[in-house]
Amino acid sequence: EASCHSITNLLIGVSVGEVSVHLGELWERIMRVVDDSKETVRKAAFSTIKSLSSLTLASVESVREGESEVVLEVVLPFLLEKGIISAITEVRFLSVKLLYDIIKVAKGKVKPFLSLLVKTLLEALSNLESSQMGYIQAHAEKMGLTSEIESARVSMSKSSPLNDSLNVVIQFVDGESLPSLISELTLLLESSVGLATRVGAAEYVVKLATLYPVLMKPFASKLLVKLRRSKTKSPTVRKAYSSCMGSLCKIATKKSVRNLIKYLVEVYSKVDSEDTTSASIVGYSLKELATVASSQLQPLYPLLVPLVFLARFDREEKLVRIFEQTWSELGASLVSYADETLTVILEALESSSWARKIQAATALIDLVHSVSASRLAERKAEIIDRVKASLKGRVWKGKEKLMEALGEVVSSLKEFWEDESDAQDLCSFVVKESSRKQRVYRKQSLITLSTLLSTFSNVFPHFDHLTVSWLSLSALLLDYVEESDVVGEGVGGGEEKEEIQDSEEAKEKRAHDVSIVAAGAVAVGNLFPSSSAKTIASQKSHLRSILLFLKSAGGTLARDWTVRIAVMKSLLMLLKKSPPLTTPAAPTAASDTPASPSILFEVDDYKLVVDILTVNLTDGNSTVTRSLALSVIEKLIGYVSQPTQSQSTVSTPLHLLPHTLTSEHTLSLSASLQTLKRNYPLKHAS
Repeated sequence: EASCHSITNLLIGVSVGEVSVHLGELWERIMRVVDDSKETVRKAAFSTIKSLSSLTLASVESVREGESEVVLEVVLPFLLEKGIISAITEVRFLSVKLLYDIIKVAKGKVKPFLSLLVKTLLEALSNLESSQMGYIQAHAEKMGLTSEIESARVSMSKSSPLNDSLNVVIQFVDGESLPSLISELTLLLESSVGLATRVGAAEYVVKLATLYPVLMKPFASKLLVKLRRSKTKSPTVRKAYSSCMGSLCKIATKKSVRNLIKYLVEVYSKVDSEDTTSASIVGYSLKELATVASSQLQPLYPLLVPLVFLARFDREEKLVRIFEQTWSELGASLVSYADETLTVILEALESSSWARKIQAATALIDLVHSVSASRLAERKAEIIDRVKASLKGRVWKGKEKLMEALGEVVSSLKEFWEDESDAQDLCSFVVKESSRKQRVYRKQSLITLSTLLSTFSNVFPHFDHLTVSWLSLSALLLDYVEESDVVGEGVGGGEEKEEIQDSEEAKEKRAHDVSIVAAGAVAVGNLFPSSSAKTIASQKSHLRSILLFLKSAGGTLARDWTVRIAVMKSLLMLLKKSPPLTTPAAPTAASDTPASPSILFEVDDYKLVVDILTVNLTDGNSTVTRSLALSVIEKLIGYVSQPTQSQSTVSTPLHLLPHTLTSEHTLSLSASLQTLKRNYPLKHAS
C-alpha cells in the first residue's frame, strides 16, 4: 500500500523519458496488486494505475520525436500479451480500457503493431468469454438449440469493448500493413477454435473488403480458397464465412468467382447423403452470394440454377429452407435453364446414394410440372430410359418416388408419344415392377400403371394392354385380397366383428394391403380398353374375370371403404368404355324372335355388377361409397336404354335385349334404392 502511494507521488510532474526504462515493469507490478486481498491496498493500486495511465496516454500523444514510439513498444506488448488475457478480472477490464484509450490517442502510430493488435483482440473475443457459455453450449446441443445459443454468444461478443478497439484500428490500415494483417486473419479463419474469434475474423474481412476494395482485391482469391475449404459444423460460423465469401466475390476476379461456384457445385454433387455439414456450407455460401453479389453470379446461372433447383428437394428440412431462400434470392427463370437443370437431375438419378435418387425424382416431378412439355419433348426418350434404369435392381426404401416420377413424366409429355409399341413396352415394364414384394413400392407401381394406361388410352384410340397384363396382374391382386382379407376398421350392415388386438406391424401391413388392392382396382378400370373393333374381343375375353375380381375386392361391407370406392370408380370406367348397344336384327321368317344384339355384358355379368352395387348402396358409414354406387346405377341405366341407331329418340325396349338386366336385377336395385331414400332422405332423394 505504501509502495503504491509512493509511486503515485513520484509520477507527479515526471516525464516519460525519466521512467521509460521502468515503464513495462511498473505496469506489470501494479497489475498484480490490483487483486490484493486487502481493500486499502487495492484502492491504492487503482490510484497508481490512474496516474500511470495518464502518464502513458500523455506520452503516446506527445509530439516529441521517438517518445510515443518508445511507450507503445513497451506498453502495447504488455497489454496484448499479458493484460487482456490475465486471469484477474480487474486486470482484464483495466487492460481493455487502457488499450482502447491508447489506440484512440495514438491513431496512425499503431500501424507497426496493427497485425498484432487485430490478432490479439480477435482472439480475446473468445478468451474473455465466460466459461459458463461452454457448459450452456454443450447442453444446448442436446436440446437442438445450438444455433440459438451460438447467435446469443456472437451478439454478446459484438457488444464487447474489444470490438470498439477493432473498429478504431481498422481506420489505420494501408497497403503496407495489409499483407501481414491478411496473413493473421487467414490463420484465425483456418485454425482458431473460438466461436467469437472465427465469426469476428470473418466479419473483419467483410469490413476490410467494404472499406478498402482496391487494396483487398489481390487477396480476395486466396481468402476465398481458404473459406470454401472450411468444414466447420457450427451453423453460425458457416453463415459468417458465407457472408464473407459473398463480400469477397464483389471484388474478386471473374475467374475466382467462377472457380468458387464450380467448387461449390462439385462439393454438393459429390456430398454423401449423411454429410449435412458440407451441404449446408454450400447452401449458406450460395445464399449469401446471391444476396450480396448477385450481379457477379448472373453469368454463372447455367451452373447455379440447376444445383439450387435440385437442392430444394433435399430430405433435410434445414437444407430445404436454406436453398428455398437461395432460389428466391436468385430470382432466375427455370424455363431459361430447363435443359441444364434436366441434365443435372438425370445425373443425380445415377447416383449411388438412395437419398440423392429420391431427391432427383422429386425434382424431376416438379420440373415436368413447371416447364412446358415442348421444352422437354426432345429428351423424352432419354428421360424415360434414365428413370427406367434407376428402377432396376433391388427395392430400397423410398424407391417408389422414382416410380411416381415415371408416371408424371409420361403424363406431362403425353402429346409427344408417337410409337404405340414403346407405350406397350413401358406398361409391361411397370406391370413387372408391380410384382416386387415391397408393399409401398408395389402400390406406387399400380398407381403409375393407372397413370400410364389412362394417358396412352387418350393418345392411342385402340390402345389395349389388357390381354398382355391381366393374367399376371389378376393373380397378384387376388392373392392380396385372399391373403390379407382387406378388412376395414368398421363393418357396416349390422354385422358384428370380433375385436382383435393386432400389433402395430400387423396393422401397418393390413393398411398397405388395403392400399394395394384399392390401387389395383383403379388400375383394372384403366386397363380395360376403350371399345373399338380391335378391342372388343379383348373386352369380351376378360370382362367376367375382371368383374369377379371387383366383387371379391369390394363386394361385401367387410371390405375397407377405400377399396369399395376404388371398385365403384373401376365399374364406372368399365361402363364408359363398353361398346354401345346395337339395335337387334329383324325377326326372320323361320322365327318371330328377334336376333340377339351385339353386346358386351351378359346376364351373369350384370348380376355381378348388381351384387356389388346392392352391397355398397347399404353402406351406412360412407356417403362417398353410396354416391358412387348411385353414379354407377345411373350409368348402367343409361347404358341398357341407349337410343337405337335408326331411331335416336326411341329407347331400345328392355324385352328386346335378352342379355341385359333381368327383373331380378331391377327388383334388387329398386329395393336398395328405396332403402337408401328412406334412410337418407336429404342426401340421396334425387
